[in-house]
Order: sequence, then structure tokens, then C-alpha cells
Amino acid sequence: MFASSLNFNFSPWMTVLVGFLSVMVADIVWVLYIRWSTQGRMVRAGVVSALLVFNGWVGLLTLLGNPHYAIPAEMLGAFCGTCIAIRIDRGKPPDRKT
Repeated sequence: MFASSLNFNFSPWMTVLVGFLSVMVADIVWVLYIRWSTQGRMVRAGVVSALLVFNGWVGLLTLLGNPHYAIPAEMLGAFCGTCIAIRIDRGKPPDRKT
């Protein structure tokens, strides 16, 4: 009921842009979440988890606006987000607990 009453009046290009950016950011944040969770950094992982949930809502609301534009944009955003996150993460040495 709530989602059907929302109407953002996004143009098709704005729908594509919001969907793309939403998933790209989510993918980068997801990499951080996995890294910090496995390192036992509870507060950092918790904050990033909350950001993931919020970003999921942004992506969902965009998808509900016009799925024909949002689905391909979100798939491309996931691909780009993974590539960016791995490129950023490559430069860091692995953290080792002793």
C-alpha cells in the first residue's frame, strides 16, 4: 500500500541513474561490510549494515517506479560497484591478526 502511493515522477534517465548509483554504492559498501565483519570490527560493520538496508530501500523504490529501466541499471551498477571495490581493495595489504 505504501509503495503504490509513492510517485517520484522520475524521468526514465533519472530512474536509470538512481538505480545505477544505488546498487553501485551498495556493492562497494557490501565489500566493506564483509571485510569488517570478518575482522571483528563490530561498530563499523553495524554502521555499514544499516547503510546497506537504507540503500536497499532506495533501490527498491526506484525499481517500483519503473522496473524496465531500473533492472538493467541496477545490474550494471552491481558490476561497476564490484569492480571499483576490488580495485580499491587491491592496494591494501591484508590485515592479519596475531
